[in-house]
Amino acid sequence: MTPELSVVIPSRNRWPLLRRAIATALAQEEVALEVVVVDDGSTDDSAERAERLGDLRVRVLRRPHRGVAAARNAGVEAAAAPWVALLDDDDVWAPGKSRRQLDALAEREAEVAWTSAVVTDASLAFKRVLPAPDADDVVISLLGSNTIGTPSSVVARRDALLAIGGFDERFSILADWDAWLRLCPGRRAAACAEPLVGYVEHDANLHLVDTDAVLAEFARLAERHAPLAAAHGTALGDVAWWRWVASSHRRAGRRRAAAAAYLRVGVRFRSGRDLARAVAVFGGERTMARLARETAVPNAEERRAWSWLQESGAACASR
Repeated sequence: MTPELSVVIPSRNRWPLLRRAIATALAQEEVALEVVVVDDGSTDDSAERAERLGDLRVRVLRRPHRGVAAARNAGVEAAAAPWVALLDDDDVWAPGKSRRQLDALAEREAEVAWTSAVVTDASLAFKRVLPAPDADDVVISLLGSNTIGTPSSVVARRDALLAIGGFDERFSILADWDAWLRLCPGRRAAACAEPLVGYVEHDANLHLVDTDAVLAEFARLAERHAPLAAAHGTALGDVAWWRWVASSHRRAGRRRAAAAAYLRVGVRFRSGRDLARAVAVFGGERTMARLARETAVPNAEERRAWSWLQESGAACASR
């Protein structure tokens, strides 16, 4: 059967996570799909292990190490289906995600769709929900910060991804934000409010490894998209973006850098809460938690929305 959806999973040396990602992709309901695993020069036998799964829907592309953007591009180019779903190897999906997005794309005659996401820790325990930005105002929201977020929430027409030249391989950490800023203007989109993706935060997340690299990439991103920002009477990077930079420093244990970043946010955006964070960061995570807007305890609506994560995501993790 010809697949209507190609799932592209780039990976390098993370077989336990990759195995879970493949399982959560293959568990998608009511959709004909293929899974294209792009092995980015792994040395841990990930490619061989993926091939030994024995599922004819799984294809493995082996490539020399060139980074995640290049790996995604290779997967998109190799995709056999008209629609491409992107999945990072450390994330998980609800079983109905793909069908829900394909239906939304058809309903709106759209070329790109995304969903809300549940942020979890490495054990898939709930942390918070990242709501999907409104499809009709997405360009404005993207000029503030990467509101679409993880590539794992995105399904796009393969031809549209190829038309923009895919992911810019000169970027690494912000390649997805750059891609959305090039993909969304002028294209009809669909947003699914349900949190159908589990975005896993862990110590190996790229932004925790090198926040300085994030800022260097942001400077290039701001220069590239300055004309788009000017056309909308704004500049790239809002309070949410700069607060994210500060929190990345904090979670990586760089308290002085985090305090300085929160101080800059507080002054620039006249935010008393961030000025308080600049001091509280030295008190550790418990002190910061007292200032957090989100709580680690989900309300009843959130529990219903992400119940699939325990029922399906955890099951995939154990396979």
